[in-house]
Amino acid sequence: MTTTMQILIVLCAVAAINATPVLIKRFIEDLKCSSSVANKEICDLLKKQSAGNVTENQHGIRHKRSQSTCPVLSDEYLLTHTRQEERSLSPYVIEDDIDRLRIPMVLPRARCLCDGCIDMSSRRENFSFASVPLKQSFTVRKRNTENGPLETVTQTITVGCTCVVPRRISQ
Repeated sequence: MTTTMQILIVLCAVAAINATPVLIKRFIEDLKCSSSVANKEICDLLKKQSAGNVTENQHGIRHKRSQSTCPVLSDEYLLTHTRQEERSLSPYVIEDDIDRLRIPMVLPRARCLCDGCIDMSSRRENFSFASVPLKQSFTVRKRNTENGPLETVTQTITVGCTCVVPRRISQ
């Protein structure tokens, strides 16, 4: 089997299972990326695939990115988008917050899609109200370094979004 065919098979498998960055990382480790030229090419492509939808901040915390923007709540949209976060007047998406030094390693995090809120008369974003994140504190176990001891810490995560009257009302 040629290297190109192997790469194609791996990328199709990754796409078919909608692999998360964690699964891709495990697959890369299983391939033993430095063992052969073919595996190295596959690993390089997988690393790009994994990095394409995830950002990492200076603390090693990874956030899965979404390309979603503020929707227009058309009849078609409402028929095809059934989850409450999609139909909210302050819509949001749930993304993975991945921190390899934390237990649990993956936490769901909400991201507001609109700055304003959806006006039901026009079904479009309106800036008379503001969309703001709802935050919740959770207790997690976390290491400060790769081999450090586990500590119990409180972490604040955005769990949804809601509409509020803006702090400043424009005149």
